[in-house]
Amino acid sequence: MLERSTDMVVQNLRDFFVAVAPPKKIIGCSALHLYTNRFSEIKSLAVAEGYTRRGIATRLIKRCLAEAKALGIPKVFTLTYVPPIFTKIGFQPSVKELLPQKIWEECRLCPRQNDCQEICLVYCA
Repeated sequence: MLERSTDMVVQNLRDFFVAVAPPKKIIGCSALHLYTNRFSEIKSLAVAEGYTRRGIATRLIKRCLAEAKALGIPKVFTLTYVPPIFTKIGFQPSVKELLPQKIWEECRLCPRQNDCQEICLVYCA
């Protein structure tokens, strides 16, 4: 996951969804970041150790997709190292070159930009 500054987290706090286990322990998160009224990104998907393989990531992805649908956003993409979590929900392979310019601006900040191994996937509602 790309490291984020405190300022960046605060600026994008409303993008996030969290999974919580008793007693109020955050065990997972995801974010739906809006780029245009037609294109958004699921990012920062993570599940805490000890809570994987319980469907938490799938529920977080579906929550992001439901939010995109409620907002009328027809395309959602992600960059991931774990494509099967997304493809089982209906995401299809795509190419990074089709991503909006803003994405490349963010990717520019990544220390792995010249050797990015993330897979681009797109979901069309």
